Amino acid sequence: MLVTPREKHIAKIANERVKLIAALLNSLAASALIGSLVAPFIAGSVVDPFWSALVAGSGALLHLLGHVVLDFSKPEQ
Repeated sequence: MLVTPREKHIAKIANERVKLIAALLNSLAASALIGSLVAPFIAGSVVDPFWSALVAGSGALLHLLGHVVLDFSKPEQ
């Protein structure tokens, strides 16, 4: 399949946007996971373990969503 230079350029731009969105989701996931682990140590008994587990689960879902977003990248060749 022949790809014109314009189509290749458009695919590169789209892939960069997809990578940026995936990076955003993964950084949000990392901060949620770290926050869910650090908050109980800092706040002690004030933080309910249910909410900490919920934040950790949302971090894991954000990470998985980042992988799903990467599947939307277009072939550049």
